Amino acid sequence: MDPTATPASRFNELPTETQEFLSTSAGFFFWFSERLRALALFNGRCIRSSEVNPR
Repeated sequence: MDPTATPASRFNELPTETQEFLSTSAGFFFWFSERLRALALFNGRCIRSSEVNPR
């Protein structure tokens, strides 16, 4: 590998299977972190509302 290469050209030197794996796992990780953040916000809202209105 050329040490002066940009990250994009280094990525293009990788085998196709590796490129596909990296792009799908990065996409999945991004999607998963977004879902986790939404879930955390939702849970935080539920906890706050139960503190305001104790059952």
